[in-house]
Amino acid sequence: MSTNVYQNLNCSIRHCSVNAGPNNIGVLPLEYIYKAINEAYNVPSFQVIVFSGGEPTLFLDHLKLGIKHASELGFIVRMVTNAWWAKNYEKAKVFSEELVSLGLKELNISYDDFHLEYLN
Repeated sequence: MSTNVYQNLNCSIRHCSVNAGPNNIGVLPLEYIYKAINEAYNVPSFQVIVFSGGEPTLFLDHLKLGIKHASELGFIVRMVTNAWWAKNYEKAKVFSEELVSLGLKELNISYDDFHLEYLN
């Protein structure tokens, strides 16, 4: 499993519902991710799978496999990210195009004043 070591933003306890941040490096086992997606597939009203976190791109191997699996089952796949990886247009384009090729349909950027206080 690979994790990125580049700077990521912290999450303020004042607004974060998952107590996320760069010091919390827990990740769901891939088997659990697949199980959750498979179980959601059996509920007809579930149409969207959302990868969020913390920051889902820190566990890129898990993210890619999860996006691909959910997309292959016909889900609309969304990712919520602080876009720390989008250092410039070209990097953002290459990174996002790879995720789109795996089935990502929606990208939400989570960045606001609560995150700003942690940006160096």
